[in-house]
Amino acid sequence: MDLNNTIRQDNLVVLKEGVKTFNIGMNETEFKPNEFYRSIFLQNGKHKEVLINGELFINEVYSNAFETVQDLFLREFEQLGVIVNGKIISKTAFKEICHVNQYGRTSKSGFKMGYICTHPKELMYVFMPFFTGDTKAEAINCAYRSVRDVIEGNMQCVEDNYLQRANTGLPLSMGSSHVFKFEDKTNQIPFKL
Repeated sequence: MDLNNTIRQDNLVVLKEGVKTFNIGMNETEFKPNEFYRSIFLQNGKHKEVLINGELFINEVYSNAFETVQDLFLREFEQLGVIVNGKIISKTAFKEICHVNQYGRTSKSGFKMGYICTHPKELMYVFMPFFTGDTKAEAINCAYRSVRDVIEGNMQCVEDNYLQRANTGLPLSMGSSHVFKFEDKTNQIPFKL
């Protein structure tokens, strides 16, 4: 078993844009926008279902409310110029748009995080370092590898929070980036069951 490929492209899903928070099922499982949920696709003959956070959705309901995190990331990577004509840009071009900030007092004890964005308060992807003491070149290589992995369908870097989506400005510390949007909280299901 390849442990580096345990989180595939269809194992993480997110609510589609415009779908509000809703509760479903006997346990009133709450699904919120911009949060990632694990999923398993099930098929019995022609009957398809998706199990998300322990709740079973028929394929039509799933298609109306959810999309894979990979689809979301690929669409936003195109907006950021990381993907052009369906392919990742060269590492040289990526180096031009990936900014690297150092956190910590020294280069040996601190860590470097890379980020790409339209504007930090609108759309930003933050690349967390694998190790402390990485050089700027190593941080860019790590970020490029994470993008390439997502394009190829390996979502492990997303699951491990090495690649994070944000719109709250530059992170103050490792792991502090997140997406924040005001929303009208509703307990109604936004689609037909």
